[in-house]
Amino acid sequence: MFKLTPISLLLWVTTVINAGGCMVSWKRRDAKGGLYFALAMMAITGWTLASALDYAAISIPLKVLFAKIEYVCYHIAFVFFLMFSLAYAGREAWLKKVWVQGVLWSVPILNSVLAWTNEWHGWLWSGFTSSETGDNVVIFHHGPGFVWVAASNYLAIGLIFLNLWYAMRRSSELTRQQARLLIGATLIPIAGNLLYLLEIIPKTQGVDWTSLFFSFSGILFLMALYGTRLL
Repeated sequence: MFKLTPISLLLWVTTVINAGGCMVSWKRRDAKGGLYFALAMMAITGWTLASALDYAAISIPLKVLFAKIEYVCYHIAFVFFLMFSLAYAGREAWLKKVWVQGVLWSVPILNSVLAWTNEWHGWLWSGFTSSETGDNVVIFHHGPGFVWVAASNYLAIGLIFLNLWYAMRRSSELTRQQARLLIGATLIPIAGNLLYLLEIIPKTQGVDWTSLFFSFSGILFLMALYGTRLL
């Protein structure tokens, strides 16, 4: 059912790094925004774990199953990171508004439903083929719904970035150091995602670098938690 490949091995390492950040942040969940950050780290750890299993799985149906789990995990992570960024920027009052909570959760739920019902409509993934790169990689061909999912995800990341930037510009030097690390941890996966979407690296078609790059994000999160006493 599974085959250990270099990509899946790297994702196992990424998962271990993120699990470390998850455990540290959970111990600090009582701090301002700490619970949101800890829950986001849990979701990220689940995402990279599902991604490791995805790249290790041999059959396409099993790969698709883990891809669906990835969708749920990283959409949950987006919501909690956005909630943390609002709290970190001093905008916790927004999180008490019912309509804000409705908007925050409706988009991830819709995107996850698109993934889990894809067999009925093919809007998210229109087909699956083995990559010429081999090494147990499958290309997920994108349907029209993928454009919506990508756009909504980048909008969430943009809002997270703006909140962290706001906190960095208006706070103490220590908070600015924390914010810089958090912004870096946010931007690194974007670089990986663009490598995937634009197919910049030759002979790696089908490899989504986003979850792989989260190993670097996990290190930056640990630096923020330990080096700058985040939370």
